Amino acid sequence: MGLPYSQPADMWSVGCILAELSTGRPLLPAFDENELMEFFQLIFGTIPEQMITDAKKKKQFFDKRNNPIRSKRSRLRKVKAGSLKLQAALHGEEDIEFLSFIARCLTLDPALRITPEEALEHPFIKRSQLKSVLKNNESTVVSLLGNLGKNLSRSSKHGLAGLKAKSFDTLGKEK
Repeated sequence: MGLPYSQPADMWSVGCILAELSTGRPLLPAFDENELMEFFQLIFGTIPEQMITDAKKKKQFFDKRNNPIRSKRSRLRKVKAGSLKLQAALHGEEDIEFLSFIARCLTLDPALRITPEEALEHPFIKRSQLKSVLKNNESTVVSLLGNLGKNLSRSSKHGLAGLKAKSFDTLGKEK
């Protein structure tokens, strides 16, 4: 959308990476940026007006009424904002703390998204060994990513073991 890049974008990345580590497939398997916007809206709801207003690439993604412009290559039949719940997108994940953490990382509005400091206090992170790993450098998301696999393999329905054993098509459906 051409919005400024800042630390909330890193937290978005953490959420996407954790989701993929959990399921073994991309959460947002888009062909192009417009289809990616469709996936955003399908799972996370309507794009906040302020984000649309501030977008430098607004004309690429939204019409004059701020309705999303569909991808010419879209594989999604109909996109109703928020109609695919995060738990379903994560293939029935049942770990409530994990779902909560992912939801906070993937909040569309960057101003409302979880910060690294808040993430360290989240129950999903606190129950793991990550807090001790990060105590000297709390805002370094890269350090956080280096140890998440250990926590996921114990807490997630699929864990890391499923990554090598499963094969998926471009829509994330298991082959």
